[in-house]
Amino acid sequence: MKIEKADITDANNISTLAVQVWLDTYALEGIRDSFSEYVWQELSPYKFKARLENKNREIYKVVENEHLIGFVEINFDSVIDGNTNSKVEIEKLYIQENFCGKNIGGKLIDFVKSICIKNNISSMWLSVYENNFRAIKFYNKYGFKEIGELYFELKSERHRNIVLEKKLLNVSM
Repeated sequence: MKIEKADITDANNISTLAVQVWLDTYALEGIRDSFSEYVWQELSPYKFKARLENKNREIYKVVENEHLIGFVEINFDSVIDGNTNSKVEIEKLYIQENFCGKNIGGKLIDFVKSICIKNNISSMWLSVYENNFRAIKFYNKYGFKEIGELYFELKSERHRNIVLEKKLLNVSM
């Protein structure tokens, strides 16, 4: 298993994995229009190409035996509630289901943490759907603490997300 910085040639595979993980996580009662629209608009290869070209974002892929099995998307310019010290958001951390429980997510968290520390960033944050108990437990295990909430808008639906932050030690301010 290796973690590598993704580039534009990875957009199709990242998009495909993102759709698979998103549907496996959120479409537990089936597919409805709001899900289809979100997946095809926001998780398309075109959108991932744009993200990969954005200087404020980086995507790191996890590859095993030349197959994409996960990725993390980092936004380096995403402030939560005016906290300018916490600019790094983990926007997506997606692992293919059959690779969950193998510490791949933990390695990605540690990888992002090392990037933050290297760049003197004092914390990182993310939001997670309030009913995604497995993810909440995972992030708590890695030291993320609840600091607030925000709402994910999906057409006319509002879904409460919990905002979690991990403060980093050994960062000189």
